[in-house]
Amino acid sequence: KALVAMAVSHGLDLLAHPLLTYYFWKRHVNRGGTVRQVLSWSVIVSAYLYSRVWSLTHTKYNTGQFGLWYVGFDVYVMDDLDSWYPAYICEGMVYGSVVLWKLYDMMQFATKSQSTSSITITGDGTMYEKKPSLLFSESTISMDSKTS
Repeated sequence: KALVAMAVSHGLDLLAHPLLTYYFWKRHVNRGGTVRQVLSWSVIVSAYLYSRVWSLTHTKYNTGQFGLWYVGFDVYVMDDLDSWYPAYICEGMVYGSVVLWKLYDMMQFATKSQSTSSITITGDGTMYEKKPSLLFSESTISMDSKTS
């Protein structure tokens, strides 16, 4: 019975995660969403912190000590603990690549916005920023000056 329950659990796990991800991704895209909105800094940082809190909880509960990366025998029956290290290496590579992509994207945006900004370079190489012209409006005149 335990093997059947484990097989069903893993089968559902294998199907549910990609299907739910695809479902929510399609909903997001159909409403005009982008990858940049999904991979915001708040999402990246909170996902990483959640991962570390989960590891802290498991480590404290199972070993009595705090640790940022959980390595233990209680999740699966294993002969050794070597299988945890590739998982954490992959996790670090995924987070690292997302952070690098985000930094690259920010640099591209900054470069693009600088090229379209209002900075002007004169013939002698002096740079200055064009300021917007001030417009006359009724709000610049005080009410006292109108009544007198």
